[in-house]
Amino acid sequence: MDMEADFKRLLEGIRKQDGFQRFLMEPENNDFMAAAEHHSIVVINVSEFWSDAILVEQHRIRSLNLPGLHESDIKANLKSIKNGDELEVWVALEWLWDVIAQPILEALGITTSPKENTEWPRICWIPIGELCQLPLHAAGRYSEDSDETVLDRVISSYSVSIRALLHDLRMPELVHSSNNALLVSMAKTEDQLDLPFAK
Repeated sequence: MDMEADFKRLLEGIRKQDGFQRFLMEPENNDFMAAAEHHSIVVINVSEFWSDAILVEQHRIRSLNLPGLHESDIKANLKSIKNGDELEVWVALEWLWDVIAQPILEALGITTSPKENTEWPRICWIPIGELCQLPLHAAGRYSEDSDETVLDRVISSYSVSIRALLHDLRMPELVHSSNNALLVSMAKTEDQLDLPFAK
């Protein structure tokens, strides 16, 4: 029995099915840009040598160096947020703004709050590693009359990968088959901070 030949025949059969022409193939740049049709996609990579954001837009893909983003700072700010001290949380949110959110928004041309009655820009954040545990959507400087916050400038969402977004695009009938939604509030989660306003 030639398993490799059987596998190739199986793949050929799958790829002949409608919507599966690129099954198990690597995505191409056009695929990535297609995934950014409704929102910019921001993949944030962190390592001990280099940190950057991959900005995926409808018309281009580019890299943005984030020189102030270091693994040790992520660990320290994550610890501050988990400790729950209010002052430390504000400091961590400002750090997220200064080293990640603000440079990314500026590179995307989002420098102020959207004007009234205009469509808000959208960003899908794809953080890597421990950065996944930090609230990028809440990054900002929350002083009075400030619009230097992610919440004041964009509508945020998250994904685990661009591949997951591509899957969503390819299978709209499965993902968007209903106008109903189920919302579950979690005011208390074991080993996590309480969310008193979730109810």
